[in-house]
Amino acid sequence: MSGIIERVFTAGHETMLEYEGHSVLAALGIGVPASVVVGDASQLSAADLSTLGDDLVVKLACRAIPHKSDLGGVVAVRNDPEEIGRAIAAIAGRVAGLPVDGFLISEFVPHPTTLGGELLVALRQTDDFGPVVVIGPGGVHTELLAGSLRPGYELAVVAGPDTL
Repeated sequence: MSGIIERVFTAGHETMLEYEGHSVLAALGIGVPASVVVGDASQLSAADLSTLGDDLVVKLACRAIPHKSDLGGVVAVRNDPEEIGRAIAAIAGRVAGLPVDGFLISEFVPHPTTLGGELLVALRQTDDFGPVVVIGPGGVHTELLAGSLRPGYELAVVAGPDTL
């Protein structure tokens, strides 16, 4: 696990790609969707897609885009190499000119699409507070919720009694 984190920060990145985060979670014993990563559609023939199930999700891996779905960077497909290849090509066309790190091909995990169906978890180290954990609604609901807060109240800091 520490090798993954070290590699990301040694490369000068401030964020992890989804599949890098999955590696950390898996190392901690937390279940993650089965997946493979390819650089582009030409690498599909070498990828083992047989363990991913019948329904898949193709996701853009790009540090420059925090919200993939806003740009059509998340596409649900059947487990068919031609269909996956078309999805990769379509996503790549929508983000032409951006630094694409690859494409995550993941098993589709059914989940509620309502508020709370996805969870945002973020970890960071700050000079002021030390380690900070953020937990909240994930997916498109993150921005929806943030946009509905009054100006000046977009951020909440909660500290335990021993830190006050």
